[in-house]
Amino acid sequence: IKVSAGTSVSISSDSNIKGLYIAFNRIPSPWKLDVNGTSVDCGQNGFLHEYVELPEAATSITMNFDSDTSICYIECYSEGELPRDVQVWEPACERADILMISAHSDDEILFMGGIIPTYAAEQGARVQVAYMTEIWSSAPVREHEKLDGLWTDGLRTYPVCGNFKDIYTENLADAEKKYDIDAMADYVAGIIDEFEIA
Repeated sequence: IKVSAGTSVSISSDSNIKGLYIAFNRIPSPWKLDVNGTSVDCGQNGFLHEYVELPEAATSITMNFDSDTSICYIECYSEGELPRDVQVWEPACERADILMISAHSDDEILFMGGIIPTYAAEQGARVQVAYMTEIWSSAPVREHEKLDGLWTDGLRTYPVCGNFKDIYTENLADAEKKYDIDAMADYVAGIIDEFEIA
């Protein structure tokens, strides 16, 4: 659904709602959730898939948007354990034990597939995934697939993404013509510094 700036989405239920899971079509601007007269700030982290735990159970809630927003789906949950596919993301690491730099989404699983389940899920290491390219301009649905794959593998820290276009290249020489190598090197150096990788 498309929600215009300044409008709301109201949800009511015969049962108590304790959590709200939203898959946005595009990363939303910050928004507010009204619950029993209390306003909750949401969307602060820029997550495409966001879980909001309500401060108290309610049978009626309202989502308020100051900017145009597009939503794929909304799920409401009562008290109890959440299904495994509900993504409760944590912000990106302040300091990572392992930084995975992937050219574009799916490379982190196809070519480095054992790192996330082994080190993040089993051993509790702080694994941060960073992508070089964005896919909003070419295949936006893959943004959802990317998050679904990372979550299924056991990652809980939200990935970061560069703004380089996802362009097919035949070889290194072709890539050097299509990409600014210095800008890419600066991006990689910046994320190494950001996540304090020694």
